Amino acid sequence: MNCNNIPDNLFSYAENTLPASERKEFEDHLSSCKNCAEHVTGFLSFESLILKEKSAEPAPFAGTRILQRLESEMERHTYRRRQRLIHLLQPALVAASLIMAMLFGYQIGRQGGMNLQPMSASEQREQLKSDLYIPDFVDEEQNLLSNK
Repeated sequence: MNCNNIPDNLFSYAENTLPASERKEFEDHLSSCKNCAEHVTGFLSFESLILKEKSAEPAPFAGTRILQRLESEMERHTYRRRQRLIHLLQPALVAASLIMAMLFGYQIGRQGGMNLQPMSASEQREQLKSDLYIPDFVDEEQNLLSNK
């Protein structure tokens, strides 16, 4: 066996599935070739490390604790995002409501809600008649005086 055959037979050697004659040739080559011996020793140490890690038992409930921690972090992140959104929208809503109130007040004032010119008594009666939809306004004091 030569150095080129060692990598091809490495897994079979580690798993003890190499035929006895080839195994003998493999080990004879390792005893004569220092480079191949180091290569096989490194491979076997990595394989034993992998087997050791495979057999290690994880901490009980570790997965559950990790998932709970992830969920709580996600909830906290979404809560902070909602709070940030509320802090941004609140001043905008207040400003919008103030603008709407100003526009509403302007419309009321424009429609004659604030008539600052003084009206005579007859104009006030006519205005009251039109506001109350009364065709004839009866003055009770005059009726009482005329009946006497």
